[in-house]
Amino acid sequence: MGFFEALDYTWGELVEMIKVYNERERRKHQQEANIAFRQAELISMWVWKNDGDINVSDIFPYWNEEEKRQAELEKYKAIMYRHVDKSKK
Repeated sequence: MGFFEALDYTWGELVEMIKVYNERERRKHQQEANIAFRQAELISMWVWKNDGDINVSDIFPYWNEEEKRQAELEKYKAIMYRHVDKSKK
């Protein structure tokens, strides 16, 4: 908001707008922190329990069906490439 736009509001309205903005930012950062935590959890599960039993759609249930299929495809590609690398040695 510019200086001249701010003159159209009372002090109480400006303070309330700032509070609303701060709350919106807090929630946005809270959501980003939650996503980062879930990603770290997924990576640690993959590193320490690398038995191929991790289902990404269970960890991120808000993915749509196409994204779930793509994640499964990538998972099986990684398994396939791992077996190919082992057979070359």
